[in-house]
Amino acid sequence: MKQKGRKICVLVLVLVLVLSLLLCGSAYSAAALFPDIKGHWAEQIITELAGKGMIKGYPDGTVRPDATITRGEFAALLARNLALDTTTAEREPPAFNDIAGHWSERNIEALADKGILDPADYDGSLRPDEPITRVEIIRMLVRAIGQGEQAKLPAGHTGFADDNTVQGSDKGYVVLAIQYDLVKGYPDNTIRPEGRTTRAEAFALLVRQDEALERIKKEAEKPEEEEHSPGSSDGGSASYPRAQVAFDLRAAAR
Repeated sequence: MKQKGRKICVLVLVLVLVLSLLLCGSAYSAAALFPDIKGHWAEQIITELAGKGMIKGYPDGTVRPDATITRGEFAALLARNLALDTTTAEREPPAFNDIAGHWSERNIEALADKGILDPADYDGSLRPDEPITRVEIIRMLVRAIGQGEQAKLPAGHTGFADDNTVQGSDKGYVVLAIQYDLVKGYPDNTIRPEGRTTRAEAFALLVRQDEALERIKKEAEKPEEEEHSPGSSDGGSASYPRAQVAFDLRAAAR
């Protein structure tokens, strides 16, 4: 009887261990795979994305969350998050004159094919290994949720203290990005369009993009209702909700 009781205890312990691994496996695996995310503000986000196969990390086993993200890296993340088919993404000539042979070439081409990355925004050279600016990310995210054409409509003041640093052609993208909660401003109510973005911040943006797509999907399922926007009858610029003072992306993502 004692031996039988021991077997039962062993079976119970094994069952508990298996359940624990199922419940905590993804978090443990991500922490083990990326030792440099422990205690980071984006640890949970990185863990979730790693569990989905979104984040691969570097050969040395790190993810480097506070490193500045490049255009090529962001293109790869965005293409992966949108589940774009990159196997046949190839142009002749290439969309940009400096991406041939680059590790992210197919991701860049796939985004260009979908109109998410517009060669017209650049001078022919993407410079994929250089840092991507916040406004570049904003353009790509807005297009990725299907609001690219709407963003081209004339827009007024964005509501940010540094509105004068946002080019007129980018203001529609900025106000739509705020409307769909794709990005946040900084505590001083600036958007810093030419500022750089960390890898962790980019990971958080992918989560926001998914949430925006889900929101748009739900809105599309609702019965169409007549909408009246203040000032829309004067034939002037497109009407957008004024961007409110937002919080830093890091604080919002915690």
